[in-house]
Amino acid sequence: KVKEYDFRSPKLFTREQLKLLFSIYENYARLLSSHITGVLQTYTYVEIVEVEEQQYYEFNNALPDSVLVGMIDYQIQGGHGDEDLVILDLSKDIGFCAVDRLLGGQGVPLEQDREYTEIELGILENMLRRMVGYMKNIWMDYLELSPRLMKLETNSRILQGIGPDENVVIVVMNITVNDTQGKLNLCMPVTTLDTLFKKKDEQSKRVKKGDQLT
Repeated sequence: KVKEYDFRSPKLFTREQLKLLFSIYENYARLLSSHITGVLQTYTYVEIVEVEEQQYYEFNNALPDSVLVGMIDYQIQGGHGDEDLVILDLSKDIGFCAVDRLLGGQGVPLEQDREYTEIELGILENMLRRMVGYMKNIWMDYLELSPRLMKLETNSRILQGIGPDENVVIVVMNITVNDTQGKLNLCMPVTTLDTLFKKKDEQSKRVKKGDQLT
């Protein structure tokens, strides 16, 4: 797979760092598979597809106007004090499928596209809040964070917090619920990832120093 390299927008993360993210969120996909299966009481499979660095406007432009997006603060311990922002995008097919299942249906997506109702958003917010909680588990071996879901957005054109030319890393996952397929995307801006990797390296150095002292 060959891609043109844009020298005006150089890559900021190494292949090793992207591989580490792939491994970490591969564990997250496994946790989500078990969790969502238990919540929906039906077969669910989550699989990580790729981890790719790009500019934020590429990610945002690829989103439909109507979305289900969770704005997450990773709250990295010892971070810079600002919001450690991560964006979670869940495809509407999976969203409506989950709502249908949680309300006693068979778990099928809507045939016609429409906006979520307030009740449906409340149901999905509760589901996403628990999904966000698992993000703490996958980083536990590297550093301490306390991720929280700040709010939901349903209009991709009013998403704020990341500049259009800012580099981001997109973690793409496929979700299958019975016969319904969709995607879950995590958009991680450079500021959040810089803090994650910096704190991870500091933690690794402290562990090595402790091993040498003992």
